[in-house]
Amino acid sequence: MLAVQESWHERHLLVVQVPDGRAADSVAIAVPRMRPPLTPELRHHLDEHVERTDAGVWLRDLDHPGDRALTVSARNVKRVDGAFYVDGHGTEDGNMIGEHTLDAKQTAALLLNSPGLQRHDVILLANCNIGAGRYPLDIARRTGHVVIAADSNVHVSPEGHMTAVTKEFGALGGRGQLRIYLPDDPVPGRVMDQVKAWFQAP
Repeated sequence: MLAVQESWHERHLLVVQVPDGRAADSVAIAVPRMRPPLTPELRHHLDEHVERTDAGVWLRDLDHPGDRALTVSARNVKRVDGAFYVDGHGTEDGNMIGEHTLDAKQTAALLLNSPGLQRHDVILLANCNIGAGRYPLDIARRTGHVVIAADSNVHVSPEGHMTAVTKEFGALGGRGQLRIYLPDDPVPGRVMDQVKAWFQAP
């Protein structure tokens, strides 16, 4: 079976070998996401405001005092196998760089162009209240990755340990919860097993 995909003046040919006796439409394949092209503004953000850390990336503007306040904790977060940690400030409307709020399309493009993101990593949005709306679901759908986000404030210790903290009760019920968002793409079983293990850990 031959498939042709054309985008951004490039043609990609996909050849899939189907076992004898199997219908082509019964074979599920996972196609890695191509890195989307970056606008000049996003290229500037990637070069100047996306800092790679041991755990993932820190979205920040070091000219902004609020972002500078996260320096110690952001640089101390330790990598967890299978997770890509996105540090920085945020709201339910999106990740922030200084005073600028990124929409889901912009953040997804930055993450997919970040060299540290691996194909099956779970994206952990470690930003206050970012899980209170649809934003993490949009990130999951645009990146093809499972996303975990808090629907509350987030406290990060100087050692880099993140905790979703209880603040108040509102439309979503009890605060201080981590929520899981699934992409439209098939999720490998080992990724879901890893997520379950994290949430079942003492």
